[in-house]
Amino acid sequence: MDISYSLPLSRGWDRMKKSLFQPFDLSKWMRIGFTAWLAGLISMHGSSGGSNSGLKNNNWDDFFRFPDTAWCWLQSHPLWFTLIIAGVVLLILFGVFLIWVNSRGKFMFLYNVAREKNEIGLPWNEYRKEGNSLFLWQFFFGWITAALFILLLIYCFVSVKGLYYGDFPGFIIFWKIAGMVLMFIVYLIAIGYISLFLNDFVVPLMYKYRLGVIGGWKKFLSLF
Repeated sequence: MDISYSLPLSRGWDRMKKSLFQPFDLSKWMRIGFTAWLAGLISMHGSSGGSNSGLKNNNWDDFFRFPDTAWCWLQSHPLWFTLIIAGVVLLILFGVFLIWVNSRGKFMFLYNVAREKNEIGLPWNEYRKEGNSLFLWQFFFGWITAALFILLLIYCFVSVKGLYYGDFPGFIIFWKIAGMVLMFIVYLIAIGYISLFLNDFVVPLMYKYRLGVIGGWKKFLSLF
């Protein structure tokens, strides 16, 4: 089989020029841009550039006592406790809404790019079944990844606390911390690959063959 790296790039570039510039249509740009924004809604990553200059002044004893201190404070301030719980619930509901819209948006964007269209309402309704299937996958996958991340944080917190208050030789501390770092690396790589496969392979297969997310994964894994 003759495999070319340049041919798909040049054909894709020509397709992009034809779709967006021949002729230039601002309305089409805005519609396709809107669906692209929906498709990448929950894939946007922000970075926090906070300073760590205060690390040297941290009191590790206060840090390790923070969960108990925070719990006691919440118990003594029931109004704030209620407001915080309500805020968390609202954030979760808003996040679920974003996932639902994003799941539909992926198919809207694929529809417009594959068919050189600039539709919004038609693909929103046409790919309702596929979008809802993707939503359920992303919803449960998100909860699983969040739960695993919290469990990792708790494990690391308890382990570091034990190392801090215990009397361990240096090599034990080193290997313990190295193991925790390795777990986080494996976690991030696994989540990254699953997300990559889902967005770049499974979703296009769902779109092309009109499959649910399980069918899309089966199709992808058989090809993979």
